[in-house]
Amino acid sequence: MVSGSGDDNQQVRKPTSQLPTIHPVGIPGDAVHPLLATRSQARTVFASDAVIIHYRQHAGQFDVKRAEAMLADVIHDPWAVYQGKKASTLIFVAEFDTDHYLIVPIKTLANELWLETLYIESRRRFLKRRWTQQGLLYRR
Repeated sequence: MVSGSGDDNQQVRKPTSQLPTIHPVGIPGDAVHPLLATRSQARTVFASDAVIIHYRQHAGQFDVKRAEAMLADVIHDPWAVYQGKKASTLIFVAEFDTDHYLIVPIKTLANELWLETLYIESRRRFLKRRWTQQGLLYRR
């Protein structure tokens, strides 16, 4: 109610907040589905506007348009999948170019799969990551 307006029956209209938009970005293929089936009943990976805005801010560091074009294929048929630092994160990996890998972390929830971000990493640095030495779950 509007206070001080003299009409106590008048309702204050609050602007409705817009819900964040979500975007389907890929469907894991049959080869990696058994990995996901133990963690989630979802079949489609989604990305929020905030995640897309975040990784697009790094366009000066790598070819984001190319990475986005590869995203559905990486999710469907990754070169490798690793266990991330968090129990709910799986890291899908594909070759980006001769010197880099495309890294696609996916959060697995009981009924949802979410793109956390995407980025490229040099092959040398990638191989030094702890999760690459201990957490391999799948390799094509």
